[in-house]
Amino acid sequence: MSSRTPGAPSPLRLARQLRGMEIADVARALGCSAAWVGAVEVGRRPIPAATLPRLAEVLGVPVGMLTGAPVTLALE
Repeated sequence: MSSRTPGAPSPLRLARQLRGMEIADVARALGCSAAWVGAVEVGRRPIPAATLPRLAEVLGVPVGMLTGAPVTLALE
């Protein structure tokens, strides 16, 4: 996620906001703290590889979106 444009939202924040979720919602679904989700969202902590699939499932996005890989999304 370090290649992101300065000032642009992180892929995690963008996905979370598009789903209409709060940080606490994501934390609850993952079984972790809101502080941890917030730290990941602003880039202070990396997303562990083991957590990526579940996080993507919670947010309803491809794993690649959270890792910065190019993806195509169809908005409904």
